[in-house]
Amino acid sequence: MSKRSIRRTSRAFTLIELLVVISVIALLVAILLPSLASARRAAHRTISLSNLKQLAVGIAAYSQENKDGLVNPFDARMQQLYGANWCDVVFPRDTNATTNPYVWRFNDPGFSSEMFSFHWASLIMTYIAPGQNRARIQIAPNDQAVIARFDAHVNATSDIDGYLMDTSYLYSPTMWLASERYAGSAVPPLGPDNAASPRWWRRNRTDHVTEPQAKVMLWERFDFGQQTRGSANGRVKQFPQWNNSEATPRFARVDGSVDSVAISQLNALTNDSDAAVRNIYTPASGLWRMPSSVLNRYSGIGRDGIENGENGTTAYPAYFWSTKNGIRGRDIPR
Repeated sequence: MSKRSIRRTSRAFTLIELLVVISVIALLVAILLPSLASARRAAHRTISLSNLKQLAVGIAAYSQENKDGLVNPFDARMQQLYGANWCDVVFPRDTNATTNPYVWRFNDPGFSSEMFSFHWASLIMTYIAPGQNRARIQIAPNDQAVIARFDAHVNATSDIDGYLMDTSYLYSPTMWLASERYAGSAVPPLGPDNAASPRWWRRNRTDHVTEPQAKVMLWERFDFGQQTRGSANGRVKQFPQWNNSEATPRFARVDGSVDSVAISQLNALTNDSDAAVRNIYTPASGLWRMPSSVLNRYSGIGRDGIENGENGTTAYPAYFWSTKNGIRGRDIPR
């Protein structure tokens, strides 16, 4: 019986078949990428809410150990000991030192102490435990500008516990300033040369908050869930600032709960037909116009896409920043 050899032949893909496969893959990528990007943004929003919750818990722990006082670094005793201004934050280098402390000076004319709003988290992180100032819960996952500055500080600064870094989550100035400052429609300026400034400083406590479930204490500086915002030149690839009419920022209330709110909803309340409603929700200072010259003194924050009416941007209402009646006011409907 003769053996027959069996020859197997392999067939290559034709050019048409390869093009079809490539087209199918491209189609699948086009379909899946938006879903993946959406899922990633949702995950980042969840992380941001978790960060806000943990920071609010840190503030609550601080309050419980400080006679229910809210975070306020402007300590008159420390300032007197070291010869500092009322708007200076003083960090002793050690418990026995009486000279050469760290002094962080917030002495911007008209805005003294208010830029602490961008730097407060370092203080509470250091309070929680030594070395905790390296923790990333003070940064939103998409806030690349703050991440870059944070990494630079952590890598270059050995004594990180004495360093005030900026954060993605702002702390309302109403937490350490008197509610009377926000009673009218014009907020009095702050400044080291303004004799009235120290009287607006206040050691506020949690029981001073009239409606803790409606008072925003912390919030994202931008809506990091959106990739673009409107401008005079059309859509630009920048995050909407927290008070932009397009934004839906995440926040933490004084009662420790976290949530988000559409700024368009707050805009509707400030334009309500009922004058009493308008009075509650319209910020005492009107628009948020922190000058870029002030912002840029602190790590170049003014170059992060801030919307303050300068550099071709629009100024929006100072929601959460200058709440009518300050700490006794209401930021969101409940």
